[in-house]
Amino acid sequence: MSPAHGQPFTGTEFAHPPSLLRSYLRAALARRPAPDGMTIVPPIALRLRGARAGADRLRRYRAVCGFAEDGQLPLPYPQVLAAPLHLALVTHPAFPFRPAGIVHLRNCFARHAPLPEDIALDLQVRTDGYRIVGSGIEFDLVTEARDAHGAMLWESVTTSLVRLAQRARAPAPRAAPDYRGYRLLEQWPVPADTGRRYARASGDWNPIHLHALGAKPLGFPRAIAHGMWSFARCLAAVERIAAPQPRWHVAFKRPLLLPGDAQLHLRQAQAHPGPERLQLLLSDRSGATLYLAAETPD
Repeated sequence: MSPAHGQPFTGTEFAHPPSLLRSYLRAALARRPAPDGMTIVPPIALRLRGARAGADRLRRYRAVCGFAEDGQLPLPYPQVLAAPLHLALVTHPAFPFRPAGIVHLRNCFARHAPLPEDIALDLQVRTDGYRIVGSGIEFDLVTEARDAHGAMLWESVTTSLVRLAQRARAPAPRAAPDYRGYRLLEQWPVPADTGRRYARASGDWNPIHLHALGAKPLGFPRAIAHGMWSFARCLAAVERIAAPQPRWHVAFKRPLLLPGDAQLHLRQAQAHPGPERLQLLLSDRSGATLYLAAETPD
């Protein structure tokens, strides 16, 4: 990811955030041909100027994730502000996949400048590449937050997977998590209403996170926690004992069923020369099931 700017925008610009209700209705009613190895992800770009964090929603977000009220937007928060654009993009007529069943694999975040909580951000979301992998098609969405002059302040890359029926196979066995060098930082119960609380704070009302009735059609016995909540909860805990870092990479491993429990493991290493490197693992209380792994890149 790079803070370079100056490229002309070619896409759809919104004067106001796209309606989440309208996008969710389009997602529920979406009909697409079954994807195959010839499916392409075309260039799609959406932009919203002057987005701001509402004080009440930001307060709820900090409360459900555990972030301190420090006058700055938490590192993942521009992703939350861009959620209406994300949903509008995956329900765009040119987008080739049904939104239901898209699997969130990983995110890379980079903050290039301070983000005061009252800042106005010009947000842009675009497709940025796809590839055939063992179980389907991976595709990337880039989210950028710029100031009114076009300077890049923050960006992320979200990588997701669409499974292909013709590539269905038994999942490969996963190696047991390796906790060598990690220390147990925190343990939490994760209540059944976590998905609903995070939805009220973030605007992500995907039914898979709200109730078992919304999760069972996609193969889960109960609702699952938002991956972005799990990562934000980890980040808030780490920032209580270490300086906030401007860059994080996170990979989502297994869904966290609600209600559930979680424990956070942290490894800290001093780079010479360079800043401290942080790595974290979020698992169930037994340590056998890994929910996510994240690190500050070199």
